Amino acid sequence: MRKLLFCLICLLYISCRPSDEDILKYILPMEFEFKITSCEESNMMYFEGIDKEGNNVQHAIPPFWEISKYYSIGDSIIKKKDDKNIKLVKPDTVIILRLGGQDGPLYEEEKDSLFRLLMNRNKENAQ
Repeated sequence: MRKLLFCLICLLYISCRPSDEDILKYILPMEFEFKITSCEESNMMYFEGIDKEGNNVQHAIPPFWEISKYYSIGDSIIKKKDDKNIKLVKPDTVIILRLGGQDGPLYEEEKDSLFRLLMNRNKENAQ
C-alpha cells in the first residue's frame, strides 16, 4: 500500500510540474530593462523601477533565475527577448543570471560601453 501511495505521489508530482519546454515558451518572449527602485519577494519577484525613458514600471519576474540572492535597490535588470539569461547590472559588475541557476552566475567586469551608458542614464533618471 505504501509503495502504491508513493508511486501515485511521484506520478502527480511529475505530471503537475511544468516541462522545460513550457518554461521556455513562457520566458523567451519576456523583454525588459529597468533600474530597481523597490522589490517585494514572494513566489515571484515583484519589482518596481524606472525604464530607460524615465517611466515607472512594474515587472513580476518568475523564480527561474536566482535573482533574489544578488539584486540591490539601484541595480539595473536587463532581459532580452529570446535570451534565457538575465543581466543584473551593478555599479562595478555585471552578473549574468542563467536560467535555473545552471552552474551559478557569471560575473563580468563592467567593460562594455553599453552598460556604462545604461548606468549613466539610470543615474540621470534617478536624479
